Amino acid sequence: HWASILKTVMEDRHISLIEGAHLYAALFISTNDAAIGCFKAKYTYNLLRPVTYIQKYMNHPDWNPMIVTPPHPEYPAAHAAVSMAAAAALTSILGDKVSFTDNTYYYRGYKSHHFNNFVEAAREAGISRLYGGIHYKPSIEAGYSLGKKIAENVTNTLIFKN
Repeated sequence: HWASILKTVMEDRHISLIEGAHLYAALFISTNDAAIGCFKAKYTYNLLRPVTYIQKYMNHPDWNPMIVTPPHPEYPAAHAAVSMAAAAALTSILGDKVSFTDNTYYYRGYKSHHFNNFVEAAREAGISRLYGGIHYKPSIEAGYSLGKKIAENVTNTLIFKN
């Protein structure tokens, strides 16, 4: 999804091939490192998903979330971590005033969605998992923090030569 967003921004801004390569490298290194860090934490902390907690401990065996619950531990939220890593990496290079319209799933009948910046899109991706019933708010916040820190480490370490 973030590759599609980046492609849209690159086309809108007429970004050069070499700058595009830098952007894709920062995006994919950051998001992959965020996924690795996130899943290491998930299996370190091993927190129950809301569905398990609500059904078992709140005695609501018929309750189910609005979206399918992934088969791995809850904390931290992966969509929040990966999306914030993407947003932080792209913001680091392009700045925080890059607005765009996300048309990634237009072909599936989904409406286009406008964002004022990358962080706004990342925050929406993260919080959607709370609304869907598969994450707790602290896990989403932890995911945002994890993704941002990983992207900062990546973009502060990468050195590109033209």
